[in-house]
Amino acid sequence: MFDEFEDIFSLTAYPNPFSENTTIQFRLSSEERVRLVVYNTAGQLVASLYEAAAEAGELYSIEFKAHDNPHGMYFYRLITESGDMHTKKFVLTK
Repeated sequence: MFDEFEDIFSLTAYPNPFSENTTIQFRLSSEERVRLVVYNTAGQLVASLYEAAAEAGELYSIEFKAHDNPHGMYFYRLITESGDMHTKKFVLTK
């Protein structure tokens, strides 16, 4: 059986590097509850950006405003209720 949403998972941030704000976008191949968070290089939680159900195939765009954070590398992580964890890095420049 063909699943129209198969293999359409995506997770990106743009611009990257960024100076004040960046937009994190994600798309899931199946409907499920997710959590989108940002960590610094010390592993400390910097921001919890999204925690709710996400529909399959829909593109979600979440803005991360980093004006109070120091420059450097950060990690954004998408965690699904099924236990999948996807982590990518982005760089804040000032």
